[in-house]
Amino acid sequence: MDEKINGIKFIRIKNCKYGNPRYIFHALDFEENPIFDGIKWADTYKTLRSMGAKNYRAKGFNNWFALSSYNLRFFIELLIKNLNK
Repeated sequence: MDEKINGIKFIRIKNCKYGNPRYIFHALDFEENPIFDGIKWADTYKTLRSMGAKNYRAKGFNNWFALSSYNLRFFIELLIKNLNK
């Protein structure tokens, strides 16, 4: 199941071993998004990592991140808030 929030495409993948929903998203979605205009990719990467996003290492998925979240909209709002500090 795909979901697009603020121009970022999230793809639902298999739950983690604890049953939490997991999503993957591509790094370029942030670079091409006007909301994140003027923010360096290094800052975005550090913030994503500090918020729990991990590199997704499946074959054919270069520069993808995985995260567990029940509320993607809250995650994106929190990411924007942290990047604008």
